[in-house]
Amino acid sequence: MTATCPTSRQAGPLRSGGWVAPRRSRRVRPRRRIVRDVFTLNLIPLLDVVFNMLLFLIVVTRFSTAEGLLPAKLPAKGAAPATAFEVPRTPVRVYISKTAVGPVVRLEKNDAEPVPAAELAARFRELIGRPGYDSRTPLYLISEDAVSWDDVVNVYNAALSASFQRIYFIRP
Repeated sequence: MTATCPTSRQAGPLRSGGWVAPRRSRRVRPRRRIVRDVFTLNLIPLLDVVFNMLLFLIVVTRFSTAEGLLPAKLPAKGAAPATAFEVPRTPVRVYISKTAVGPVVRLEKNDAEPVPAAELAARFRELIGRPGYDSRTPLYLISEDAVSWDDVVNVYNAALSASFQRIYFIRP
């Protein structure tokens, strides 16, 4: 004989000892997932620092400039004039080469017309009269190895007679 429990909606057998709960179906417990800490970069503090720096620079920076003021040290009224400084000068290059006829002198390397030895002093004086040249302009004497020393000394004497003060010997 089976009896049902009057308070229960499910019917279960009664035994001599009392009410027995019905069997539950066996449920499989879900496995717990292992939660690993994932490294994340929190940008909020970084943005706070950047905005604070931006605000600081905006507050501290002066955006207005003093117009029309240039720092200059001007002499006092009645003071002596400033001393002039010497502008670097472009040297005159004189090329001396040896040919079958004799020595050939050119004032610049690209000068197509060689200067005869008799006209060399006059050509140097003419050069000193041009704008940008004077007696302190450096004169470079550049001679080939085949040129005799007498020919080089003759060009040197022509430059000296034209009143050049800075005459230099240079190897090609």
